[in-house]
Amino acid sequence: MFFECFFDFACPFLYFTILNLTLRKSILKTLQMDSRYPPSLTPDCIAAQHDEVLQSGAMSLAEALPYMTFLFNRSRQIVFCNKAALSTLGFDSKEQVLGKYIGDVFNCVHAEETVEGCGFSPYCSKCGALKALTQGDSEQKETGHCRMLRHVGTRIKALNVAVNTAPLSVAGENMVVLTALNEANEVRRRAMERLFFHDILNLAGGLDGAMREFADEFEAVDPELARVLESTAHFLLEEIRAQKILIAAESGDLLVRPDNVSTRAVTESLATLYAMHNAAQGVRVEISEDLDEVELHTDRLLLNRILGNMLKNALEATTSGETVTIGCDRLSDGAAFWVHNPGSIPKDVQLQIFNRSFSTKGQGRGLGTYSIKLLAETYLKGKVSFRSHPEDGTVFTVVLPSSCS
Repeated sequence: MFFECFFDFACPFLYFTILNLTLRKSILKTLQMDSRYPPSLTPDCIAAQHDEVLQSGAMSLAEALPYMTFLFNRSRQIVFCNKAALSTLGFDSKEQVLGKYIGDVFNCVHAEETVEGCGFSPYCSKCGALKALTQGDSEQKETGHCRMLRHVGTRIKALNVAVNTAPLSVAGENMVVLTALNEANEVRRRAMERLFFHDILNLAGGLDGAMREFADEFEAVDPELARVLESTAHFLLEEIRAQKILIAAESGDLLVRPDNVSTRAVTESLATLYAMHNAAQGVRVEISEDLDEVELHTDRLLLNRILGNMLKNALEATTSGETVTIGCDRLSDGAAFWVHNPGSIPKDVQLQIFNRSFSTKGQGRGLGTYSIKLLAETYLKGKVSFRSHPEDGTVFTVVLPSSCS
C-alpha cells in the first residue's frame, strides 16, 4: 500500500521534473549558452570590470553615439552603457543598469518567467537581441532585429530594435559590444505609407478610369478640355506610383519583375504620353529617326519610370518653341536610351545633378535624376550618364544590358 501511494505521488512529480529539465536543456542548446557563460558575477566584480572599461578608453566614443550602446561580459551582464541607453530606457544612472541582463534593462515581459531569469524561458529562443549577443560572444559580428513586449509602468508596449554586435577585448577579458537602434518610428512610418498608398492609389486609379470611360463624352463637348483632364488624371496616378516605387527602392523592398520589352514600343508610347504633359506646352516631343528596335529582358514598369523622368526633366528645361528628342541605340549587349534637349546645365549644377533632393527648381524637388540613377543602376544593372554643353545641349543616357536577371 505504501509503495502504491508513493508511486502515485512520485511518478507525476518525476515526469514533470524530467519534462522541465528536457525543455530547459532544449532552450540552452538553441541559444548555445550551456557552457559558454560563467555564473553571474557579484556587484563588486561588475564594478571592477566597469572601471577597467573606463580606464581602457575602449568605449569612450560610445557616449557620442545617438543610439543605445552596451558592453556585455561573458556572463551576459552589462558592464557599460552610454547615455543614449539610459535616456531611451528611462534610467537615471548607470548603477541601475550595471550587472543586469538585456531582458532586465528592456523590461521584457518574459525576463522573470523562470528562476534563472533572462535567457531561459521558451520565448528567449526567438529573441533577436539574445541571438545576436550569443553570436557576438563567439567572435562573430552579427546583425539582427529584436521584437519584444516590455513593461512600461502599468502598461505593455511593443519594442522593435535593430541590433548589431561585435566582439571586443578589454583588459584581457572577451566582451561583446551591442548597439540597438529603435525602429518603432520606422515601423509605424512604413505601415502608414502602405495604408496611404493603398488608399490614394485606389482614388487616383478610379479617377483615371473614369476619365477614360467618359473620354468620348468629354471629347464631344470640349476636345481640348477632354485632353487636359485625361492627361492630368493619368499623370496624377503616375506621380503617386513614382513615389511608391522610390520609397520601396530606397528601403530595399523593391521587387524587379523582368519581362520582354520592345525598345521601340516603349519609346513611342512614352513620347506620345509626355507630349500631353503640362511641361510640354509649346514644346515638341520627337522620336529620333534612327531609333533602333531592340528586345530587352527588363522590368517594364521601372524602365517607363526612368525614361519618363528623363523626358519630364528635359521638358522642364526646355523653352516654348524648342524640341525634346528621345531615341534608342542598339549595343552589342543591350541598348542605350537617350533624351536630348537644347539647354545646357551649369558646371556647379552638373557636380550635384544626381544628389538626392538637389534641385534648381525649389524645395521639395530634386528626386528625378536621383531616382533615374537609383532605379537604373541598382535594380536594372544599367549605367546612367549625361553630357551638357552650350553648343550641343544636354543628353541624358541610360545603358541597359540585354537582361537584368
